[in-house]
Amino acid sequence: MSKSSKSSTSIRSWVVILLTGLLLVSIAFVALTFSELARNAKYEQEWIAEATRFQVASQQLAKSAGEAAAGNLEAFSELTTTHEEMSRAMAVLSSGDPGRDLPAVPPAVTDNLVRLNTTWKRISANTSSITGREELLLALAEASSSFKAIIPDLQESADAAVRQLTESGAPNQQVFGASRQLVLADRMLRRVSEILQGGSSAVSAARNLQNEIDLFQQVLNALLRGNTSLGITQVRNQQALASLGRVRTLFGRARPHLQVVLDSSSDLFEVRGAADEIFLDSSEAYDHAGDLAEQLANLSRSSAWPSLETGVLGLIAMLVIAIVLVGFVIAAERHRATVATSRNRHNQRAILKLLDELSSLADGDLTVHASVTNEMTGAIADAVNYAVERLRELVMAINDTAVSVADSAQQTRTSASSLAKAAGQQAEQIDSATESIKNMAQSFDAMAERSLESRSTAQRSVEMAHQGAEKVRESISGMNTIRDEIQKTSKRIKRLGESSQEIGDIIGLINGIAEQTNVLALNAAIQAASAGGAGKGFAVVADELQQ
Repeated sequence: MSKSSKSSTSIRSWVVILLTGLLLVSIAFVALTFSELARNAKYEQEWIAEATRFQVASQQLAKSAGEAAAGNLEAFSELTTTHEEMSRAMAVLSSGDPGRDLPAVPPAVTDNLVRLNTTWKRISANTSSITGREELLLALAEASSSFKAIIPDLQESADAAVRQLTESGAPNQQVFGASRQLVLADRMLRRVSEILQGGSSAVSAARNLQNEIDLFQQVLNALLRGNTSLGITQVRNQQALASLGRVRTLFGRARPHLQVVLDSSSDLFEVRGAADEIFLDSSEAYDHAGDLAEQLANLSRSSAWPSLETGVLGLIAMLVIAIVLVGFVIAAERHRATVATSRNRHNQRAILKLLDELSSLADGDLTVHASVTNEMTGAIADAVNYAVERLRELVMAINDTAVSVADSAQQTRTSASSLAKAAGQQAEQIDSATESIKNMAQSFDAMAERSLESRSTAQRSVEMAHQGAEKVRESISGMNTIRDEIQKTSKRIKRLGESSQEIGDIIGLINGIAEQTNVLALNAAIQAASAGGAGKGFAVVADELQQ
């Protein structure tokens, strides 16, 4: 192969390697791009779902807040549930969800997220303001319902009192006062409705309700007892008094409910304000969430990478590189096939030439010499020449060896005769050695018997030694026992000596006492002797002491 051909082949190899590397890089780029696109699409889908969920929940929250502010018990549960749902959606958008392997929204949409979060904080605060007054609102709703249930009976009783006063010809002030009760009852009913509706008129409605409650009670007391400042005399008609009594009873039942409404009016005003703010903020949150969802939907289009455009470009580049690589490989294979065909023809000619030169070798001609060239068969020809030369040397060596073997055979026959004679002599020597071995075996048997006797004697000696050792151990044990007894006896003697010393001390003490007793007895005898007959008692004492 020429240098130019080798250089061309090397260049082609490097080009193939380069194109293969570019193809692998483009495949990796396309795979990574579409993988990132798929992952981002999944993230965007989940983010958009959370933003849409936030949108829907914002409208539901506004509705539930209004109903809860009106005292609807079920609305409070819906309000709490919706608030938690929106809170979770906002948390996922802001911080992600590790459970779903979902990150937070990218910085590209942070502005919309910040606006949405600001609105959400206001909504959350107002929602907490409403849910924190749940018991108060429920009590207010119950009180207003109870009051509204009492009003028809109260108005009916007041209307009956007006008719009865009119029919009995009562004074105009009494009829006017009873008629006024109807008007005040209707006004109180409207004031309660205004308070429950909230708004700017709720505060003035609460103030007017308190005035009308006081006025209703004042007029009712004037009709029942009389009031000169109002110009109303006491009602005397029994039927009218009975109707006014029912009015008083019903108003007494209604007044605690009215007081609950009055006490809750300020909180209700705040709750209504919170519900109104939620209603306004929910629309704003709806718009912000929609903007966020739209921006998330367009996120992949606005991104330089990964994007569908870069993925398609990478795919096109990959296809172009693949086509170029395939074309280059096909061209290289065609060139390689052409070169291989030419080389095969040349090799065939060289092989045929070599076969012609070696044809006489099959007939045993070892003088053949093949031509050694630079072609493919050159090495084969050189090897064949070497083998033929070695064969010639081998044939010559075989001939020389045959002559040597003949000479060696004659020498072997001579050596065999000598060995036969030597074998006869060795047979005689073996017979003599066999007799000696028999004698030695008999001696060994006698020695074995004596060894058995020695072993028995040794065993008896060992047993006697064991018995002696046992006796020695018993003697040692007895001596140890005697030593222990001697030690115990020594201790007892020592304690006995100590006890003897104590006994001696006691005896000395007793002797001292005896001497004192004798002195005392002597003194008693002296006293008895000097006392004469009166000292007989001392004499008796002296005798007893001496004894």
